[in-house]
Amino acid sequence: MVRVVGIDPGLANCGIAVAEADANEITVREAFVVSTESQSKKLRVHVSHDSIRRAKELADVLASYIGNADIVAMEGISLPRHASSAGKLCLSFGVIAALCEIRQVPLVQFSPQEVKKFFPNGKTKEPRVEWALLHHHDLMARLPLTKREHAADAIGICYLATRDDYFRLLVAALRLA
Repeated sequence: MVRVVGIDPGLANCGIAVAEADANEITVREAFVVSTESQSKKLRVHVSHDSIRRAKELADVLASYIGNADIVAMEGISLPRHASSAGKLCLSFGVIAALCEIRQVPLVQFSPQEVKKFFPNGKTKEPRVEWALLHHHDLMARLPLTKREHAADAIGICYLATRDDYFRLLVAALRLA
């Protein structure tokens, strides 16, 4: 079995799913959201310094999951219209990419459009959350309603990873090892 970590990147809310899969089957073991909150006003620091603190919080959680993965799959960047949002999204992407590089774990990316197409009627968040609740109720029901979208996307990304050619090559290589 291959351990897949699916990630819906974000600095405020980063969806994470952990699955075990082979060529024929996938079992999602965990799905959760890592949330970081801006505290720049409270701490009286510049927003950019606070964003670095938040990126470190995200890295602290992701390090062990990525370190134990055989492959990491994430939603690629589709830059938002606002520079502040784009910067924060890029920080989370940088954390994930750096951890994969340091841990020497392959990273595959799927466009936001590919992620949405995975789900039936997935262009809006409601059908994606409904699908995840239907198929992984035990994991999704524990999450607050406002966080479910991120975990649902992370689960979908795990499924997408198992359909990727790179995943198939990894499964074949692990069988030979």
